[in-house]
Amino acid sequence: MISGSLQDETSLVELGTALRHWRTASGLSLRRLARMIGLSAHSALADYERGRRIIPENLVPRFAEAVGDTDGTITAALRALRARAAAELAELAEARQAVAEPAPAGPSPVSPPPAAVPPPPPDFVGRHAELDGLCELLSGGAVVVLSGPPGSGRTSLAARAAVEVAPEFPDGAILLDLCEPNPAEAMRKALRACGIADRALPSDVDELGARYRAVLAERRMLVVLDDVAHEDQALELLASAPGCAVLITSRSPLHGLDARRTVRRCRIGPLPEDDAVELIAAVLGRARVDAEPAAARRMAQLCDRWPLALRIASARLVDWPGGLLADAVGDLEREQARLARLPADNRALRSVLEVSYRQLDDPARRLLRRLALAPGRCFTVETAAVALGVPPRAAHRELDRLHRAGFLSPTATEGRARMHGVVAGFARRCVEQDEPAREEVELRLVRARLETAADAAGWLDPTAPSERESVFPDLRAAVRWLDDERPAILAAAERGCRLDPGWSLVALLRRIGWYYELRCAWPDLRALAQLALEQAQLQQDTEHKAYALAALSLAAAKTGQPDTARELAETAAGLAHGDGIAGAEIVALDCLGRALLTLNRPDAARQALARAVSLRGDWWQHAVCTSRLGDALARLDEPARGVELQQQALTLFEQHGDERSAARTRIRLGLSLTALGRYAEAVEQYDRAAEVFERYGDTWSQATALREVGNGRKALGEDELAAADLRRAEVLFAAQGCR
Repeated sequence: MISGSLQDETSLVELGTALRHWRTASGLSLRRLARMIGLSAHSALADYERGRRIIPENLVPRFAEAVGDTDGTITAALRALRARAAAELAELAEARQAVAEPAPAGPSPVSPPPAAVPPPPPDFVGRHAELDGLCELLSGGAVVVLSGPPGSGRTSLAARAAVEVAPEFPDGAILLDLCEPNPAEAMRKALRACGIADRALPSDVDELGARYRAVLAERRMLVVLDDVAHEDQALELLASAPGCAVLITSRSPLHGLDARRTVRRCRIGPLPEDDAVELIAAVLGRARVDAEPAAARRMAQLCDRWPLALRIASARLVDWPGGLLADAVGDLEREQARLARLPADNRALRSVLEVSYRQLDDPARRLLRRLALAPGRCFTVETAAVALGVPPRAAHRELDRLHRAGFLSPTATEGRARMHGVVAGFARRCVEQDEPAREEVELRLVRARLETAADAAGWLDPTAPSERESVFPDLRAAVRWLDDERPAILAAAERGCRLDPGWSLVALLRRIGWYYELRCAWPDLRALAQLALEQAQLQQDTEHKAYALAALSLAAAKTGQPDTARELAETAAGLAHGDGIAGAEIVALDCLGRALLTLNRPDAARQALARAVSLRGDWWQHAVCTSRLGDALARLDEPARGVELQQQALTLFEQHGDERSAARTRIRLGLSLTALGRYAEAVEQYDRAAEVFERYGDTWSQATALREVGNGRKALGEDELAAADLRRAEVLFAAQGCR
């Protein structure tokens, strides 16, 4: 696929224009021409005409023949245009390769969190007409709403369609689960999956939407929006990108989207009876269904032929090899009679869940109920172990029983299971009836989630002891867990505060701030800091108030609110100073200095940061405040003193092995050296910073450092080297969706 500056190449555009001219002159539509030259869909032809991809050599004569090339003129012209375009693309590809060489082996904590579409269930059957219709619409770049009631198999059908149309979307498919109604966070997840660095993501929602649309416009991707509850969740995610298709799953047809985009729809109902029986056979095995065909059909009827109900009803017989379908049918009939008061559309699935739940042994039933109390919608063996209060090995057995019984399904992330919303609702009803230890279990699950979050974030904390116990084997595993659990962490914090008014979140806030900084998750930091502030006010804890206010100041500064950041930091510093809490005062003064520098008030920043340095906090606080003080002095026309302080900070970071903070300090040091006209030394600092950022996979910071390398070399008169560095920076910025 061609993206970024490659789209603007003259020969490729000329080739596309020529293809479109000859096709329209011959009176052919894209769809008809695709059939004539042997393509399965017309979307590739559309890309060739737009200059997004280069037409393959073997298609040139077929195209020419189809548009009426009787004397070879069109063939010759196309081949000449294609040769020039291919040469230009090869040159640009070589330039890209120069900036895309693999980083050295080792964990990269900023690798994007996953957004893959999970595979369809192995027992997926039927839906042939719906699948064919979806594939045709998606291959043409449509926006499609796939709707149906709970348990109808919307997500499974969407996953199957994604597999079928994968060849049409060379840049892949991403799944955005909108059970958490936050379109901005969904856009961030999509951009990270496209390789956009967290530091390149705008904090402003409008700018974020513009970046999302710009990035998708350069790609050919399938975007799946799963579990959309209402139109507002999806509107901002409907990028008008000619190479992309959007598949939305929802209970509702979402007719409100029609005002913004042309939307096609597919509504699914129960499976046909034959397909419903096939699904039972896929779960149980053909032999058992063939032995009791009438019972299999009756089971399909009792399940109203809904896929979720059929899977769960069949799964209870998997571990009952001698059990008869007829016996299972009898159980369902009796349960439906008992539930006759329920609406007919609820009765089938509810009866299946009730019968299957009662067949589970006590530990598995207990686990199902208690998982409904866990924050988030996905679970691991560790979650199950905490829920049951047993070792992970014992919990794994019960989790496996719930998998086999159909109550849980796998996710795209290995080792994690998900509970369908219908099953979760049923499990919550069971909690109300059968779980006497509800609050105790819920609090235990919340504590475990937040303790694990603090443990994981500790891998990013440069002040944490290097020899410490952790449930994570390395940095990569810790960050991957935090990426997966990020929404559940906030949910757990909110629930913890509700369950225990004496709960304090400040220790977690100070630790997980390192992760939020890594992912630029400033809305999450603000939300957690606000919770921590409310708890601190309730407990009248001045120290915790100061830390929470400082965190709110940082979140405000990072989201373009420097005046608010200044006010919050001043309040935090005043509280801490009044009670003589040096550590909290240093953190608040650092935030105050940051805000004042953003407001272009370096003299006031110098006063705040000088006070912070004089308080002598831990080594990291001292290094950061020293580095920022050096920045303030450089802006006050004291670059020599600024260089001295930056070098002191750099020494501290290097002594403690904090490479990323050292790299950021090298950027500041380089700017101070540039102000002194010491360009060669500045270039060396920028270059060393760029190497660190590249090793960590921090593309945005790497591009920033390379840009400064190029500017420094230009000042030294090294124009050829400067041009190469600036070109590398430009390509890296373009890959982040920035021009």
